[in-house]
This record gives sequence, C-alpha cells and structure tokens, in this order.
Amino acid sequence: MAGVYGQPMIPKPALLAIALLGLTGSPTFARSYHLHNIEVVDPWTRPAPAGATAVGYMVLTNQGKGPVSLLSANTTAAKAISLHQTTVAAGIATMATLPKGIVIPSDGSVSLSPGGYHMMLEKTVGPLVPGGLVPVTLVFSGGQNLRIDLEVRTGTGMASPADAMAGMSGMNH
Repeated sequence: MAGVYGQPMIPKPALLAIALLGLTGSPTFARSYHLHNIEVVDPWTRPAPAGATAVGYMVLTNQGKGPVSLLSANTTAAKAISLHQTTVAAGIATMATLPKGIVIPSDGSVSLSPGGYHMMLEKTVGPLVPGGLVPVTLVFSGGQNLRIDLEVRTGTGMASPADAMAGMSGMNH
C-alpha cells in the first residue's frame, strides 16, 4: 500500500503494536495454567534477596459447578509458602494467615494481588532475579495439584501493606 508521497503505509494494527511495545519496552504475555476447571493466570512475584520473604500473586478462576479451595502451595525456592490476606481498617493494615486456604467460588475468580490475598514465600533459598521463574505447586481441594511458575518482575503493580510486611516473617500474624 502506498501512503502520502508514495511512502509505504503501516496498517493500523501494526501501528498499535509498535506503540504498545514503545510504552512497555518489551512484549508482555500473561502465563496461563489449567487443571480441569481451574485456571491460573499471570502468576508473578517481585525480586528478593536470598533469605528474604517474597510475595506471590496471580488470578485463580474456577469454571466448575462447585467451589474449589486453594489449600496450600510448596516450592523448592523457599523454606515454606503460606497463604495470607491483608485487610485495611481505619487506615491500619493487618495480615492474617489463612490455614483453611482461599475459596474460589463456582464460575468465579479470586485475585491474589497487592493489598489482598497473597502467597508468602518465606526464607527464599536463593535470590529471585528479574526475568527468573519460581517453580510452585498449588494444592487444591480434591487432591488436585498444579505446577506453575511465578515470573519474577520489577515495577509491577503498586506496593502493598503485604509487601511492606514481607520482611517480617518471624512475627506472629
């Protein structure tokens, strides 16, 4: 196709793609994992030094007819993983451990995100570096296990009270 002054025209979709790449610096593709009626989308964490506590995020979707619970998780990249929820009341953030897990309603989704539900990867074995992948096995009700990778990213999302509390792994909460 010829444009103004005989110059080639770039189709609008290609221009949009070029513009988006310019905004992000590189293409971003959300990882997605499936297990029966469960979908895990965009699992990620921020960089952390060895021995620190990192925080894991993702979106869990249940396309089944009944609720499903994320009961626990495990990894070789940290000494332990625990499930938590951060809540803010009267301007004060509190974090609670969820020993019964996180319920994902039928035909619904739950977001593990800054300032809400999240996974605490306690005492990382080595550093979590940008671009790296952290292997995690999610354990769901009904004995279902799903192996995923948390992508280590910088500058994703806003810092949350959970991130600020991540270094407090020795406290009782």
